[in-house]
Amino acid sequence: MTLIRKHFVVGVVAASVLSALGCAPQTSQWSTVEAPKENKVSLIRFSHSVKFRASEDRLSAPEATRLAGFMRDQNVGYGDQILLLPGEGALAQRRQDAVATAFARGGLRVMRDVQVEGVALDPNEVRIVVGRYVVTPPSCPNWSKRPDEDFGNTPSSYIGCATTTNLGLMVANPSDLVSGNPTSPADGELSAFRIESYRHGLYPPLLKGDVAPNSRSDITKGTK
Repeated sequence: MTLIRKHFVVGVVAASVLSALGCAPQTSQWSTVEAPKENKVSLIRFSHSVKFRASEDRLSAPEATRLAGFMRDQNVGYGDQILLLPGEGALAQRRQDAVATAFARGGLRVMRDVQVEGVALDPNEVRIVVGRYVVTPPSCPNWSKRPDEDFGNTPSSYIGCATTTNLGLMVANPSDLVSGNPTSPADGELSAFRIESYRHGLYPPLLKGDVAPNSRSDITKGTK
């Protein structure tokens, strides 16, 4: 084989290989399925039992202290589902009232008479089950995609990872990532009142410093 023919054969083989790699389907290369950039939302539950003396519906001082400690230690607050398991009879309802009042003092609402399978109740207790959604963000940074094998010109495996993580860490109520809350009708009269109050400088001025004062408010104050 002559030298010219040998170089020609080598060139044809190299071109064929490069053409095959360039035309390879994206499904055979890296995919976002391998490292999805999404927040995982899980529901966890923990419970507490409030004991009552026989035939009494008042929350004793020791039980009130235990309940307050449970709320503090578990950081029960906004976004939590606070369930009171049902009891039988009027006495059980009054005991639920006492427990619900303790949560109401902290600005928390409870859901009463909620059935939970596999939970046996003592006749002289009110069982509290708190449900909480927690977020597990994706693993960042994500460099699982090799930059030297990007024949499909797909985005980097890191793009969007930090944004998704920030959303999961910042959301006040993680359950909103599962399903959002419906919007209620706006109060047009109240909204218009606040806009007029702002335009006429009825709100306190901004703090002095790096933030410039509101020029619109200054103008309206001077024309009053």
